[in-house]
Amino acid sequence: MSRSINLLISMLFILLISFFLIRLAPGDPVLLMLGDRGNDPAQYKIMMENLGLNSSVYEQFKIYLMNVLSGNFGNSIVSGKPIVIELLPRWKASFELGVIVFIFSFFSGGALGVYMAYKFNTRAEKILSSSLLIIYCIPIFWLGLILISVFSLQLNLFPVSGRVGYEFDLIPYTGFYLIDSLIGDNYENYNFYAFFSCLNHMILPILTMSIVPMVSIAKITKVSILDVLKKDYILTAKSLGMNDVNIFFKHVLRNILVPVLTISSLYLINVTVAGAILTETIFSWPGIGRFLVTSVLSRDYPVIQIVILFIGVFILIVNIILEILVKIIDPKQRVKV
Repeated sequence: MSRSINLLISMLFILLISFFLIRLAPGDPVLLMLGDRGNDPAQYKIMMENLGLNSSVYEQFKIYLMNVLSGNFGNSIVSGKPIVIELLPRWKASFELGVIVFIFSFFSGGALGVYMAYKFNTRAEKILSSSLLIIYCIPIFWLGLILISVFSLQLNLFPVSGRVGYEFDLIPYTGFYLIDSLIGDNYENYNFYAFFSCLNHMILPILTMSIVPMVSIAKITKVSILDVLKKDYILTAKSLGMNDVNIFFKHVLRNILVPVLTISSLYLINVTVAGAILTETIFSWPGIGRFLVTSVLSRDYPVIQIVILFIGVFILIVNIILEILVKIIDPKQRVKV
């Protein structure tokens, strides 16, 4: 019961944030849309009525809440198209990139953390740890620009923007380009060339978005392993002649999965929200982050509201999934205190 109440309160809070946050920002969307015609009071009044902005804030929120509950997310002020139609392909682009970033960050960061833990206090571990700390301090937008300058402009290895080369006209069967490039007419027409083009376009955004979560996962993995290795049952296992590999898979891995999985999921949220906004803008990736930036610049109220609502719901879903996974991995978490 308490979990359901907390979920309802969280949803209400997200609805309030998504509605009021944009209205606190400076600027008038009607004047922005009308341009030179904004000086005409009649035109201004008509546009305010059409957008429903002439009502009180309370009435606007009531209408917004009823529309959301009924599944009516409205139309974009700028394009005039239904927001759902505009949002869905962009969500797929962000989700495809985010999943690969999460997988890459989790396994690469975990591997680095394991290596640093078992090489703790050695010269190699100190150099690697210091290097990761320096890389971690580089801002995402600066790192993205450095990667573009080196690997795109100078070495000409990777494209600067987009999801696939202009020579490929992919049919969006699923909206996930890596999958679409390998099925149906797309595969028959382009074989694996379209797939490698999609992958090639993703490498620099993946590297840019992966740095922060990868280093964080490496650090938490190292600390968790070092903490577990001090436990009595590890010392007992060593005294019985069990080698490090068996100790790691039988005792260490299970005990570090909960903290590592927790921090990984938290950084997945960070990557999807903050990292995606910067990275998608830098690399012109047609995802939710770039969609949000362009909507803010154009004061597209309905789009901003729904995107913020969508991100908030996504965070709630991730937290619920995380809680379930933690209870599956660690049976002790299933016991209610």
